[in-house]
Amino acid sequence: MRLIQNQGDGVSAARVVNVPTRGIGARTMAEIEKLARQRGVSLFRAMEIGVAEQPDGNATTTLAPRVRNAVAAFVEMVNQLVADKATLGILNLLDRLLEKTGIAPSCWTARRKGRSVGRT
Repeated sequence: MRLIQNQGDGVSAARVVNVPTRGIGARTMAEIEKLARQRGVSLFRAMEIGVAEQPDGNATTTLAPRVRNAVAAFVEMVNQLVADKATLGILNLLDRLLEKTGIAPSCWTARRKGRSVGRT
């Protein structure tokens, strides 16, 4: 919910980007963080830039196609939830968030295994 409210919140972006697992690993996040520092933008904005830039030798970061697709799907999901925020009430937005992120099944699995979501 924090990232939907404020896409400039890098801590929230880093925390939720791969929960549940989306195929965006530590190496990819390091590249995105590097891009964010170089451009002076938020982590989420760096994800948008990383997805938009085509590998042409001049791009600051080059994401492999599989990773680019995973990051693009995450960016699209967050942007859609931001748009939904304007039209949905908080309960409907929360339902949509749980549905779109896939976090609900992850919560139940983690709870059955006796751990918190996002923790191993």
